Amino acid sequence: MTSKFYFLCALAMMLIMASFTAAAQPVKDSASKAIGEAESAIDEMRSMGFGVTYANDTLNEAKLLFSQERYIAAETVAKNVPEIKATAINVKELIDSVEARIYDLRSKGYNVSAAVSLFNSSLTEFNTDNYIESEKSLNLAMGSLDETEAKESSRRATEMPAFDFLPVILDNLMLVIFIFIIGLIAGLRGRRLHERRKIKKKSKMLETERKMLISEIKNVQEKYFRLGTISKPDYNASTDKYNRKLDEIKNELSLLKGETH
Repeated sequence: MTSKFYFLCALAMMLIMASFTAAAQPVKDSASKAIGEAESAIDEMRSMGFGVTYANDTLNEAKLLFSQERYIAAETVAKNVPEIKATAINVKELIDSVEARIYDLRSKGYNVSAAVSLFNSSLTEFNTDNYIESEKSLNLAMGSLDETEAKESSRRATEMPAFDFLPVILDNLMLVIFIFIIGLIAGLRGRRLHERRKIKKKSKMLETERKMLISEIKNVQEKYFRLGTISKPDYNASTDKYNRKLDEIKNELSLLKGETH
């Protein structure tokens, strides 16, 4: 009776452990997938010329958690890497925007020292791969520029002497209309040129990413067909993922091309 009881207890424990192992497998697979996507994001960042020190540290932390079988935590940390990549791309565009805005307001005689200090801080953070903090500093700099422009415009408006423009406008109505039309045409043309430059910049970035994905597909093909270091399911999963991304980039490039016509 006692032996049978111990046997049943041992069997029950084995079943419980097996059920826990089976339940943990999807979590482990999900964490492994997140780490693989993080590695791909870092490769893409390198191909775009971004520093990857901070992203690598994050990936290594995820791998450490994975080795400790803390799969949920590993997945959470690994998912930060693609976000770091997206932030880096956004920061690069923000730097150009804030720099142009500082130059514009400074040329008008506005005091932009606070924004310049924040901008320089963001550049330091960007150069040390701390893209999240760099983005915060840039947003603060842009907010400071908005505040400076609003305050300065209001101050200058109150200091301007009262002047009745209506008689001048009526006396030179045709000239005013002509200047308005010319200004409108110039503004529309300038806006169109700005949009084209923006589309060209984005297209160039997408083209870089497309070439990187093609290179990744070739690497996977070499690993499967020539070296035999990966399995067919891994090969199919990798190529499917890269081909989906290529399709997305192709569609986006097609849309951008249509916007230029």
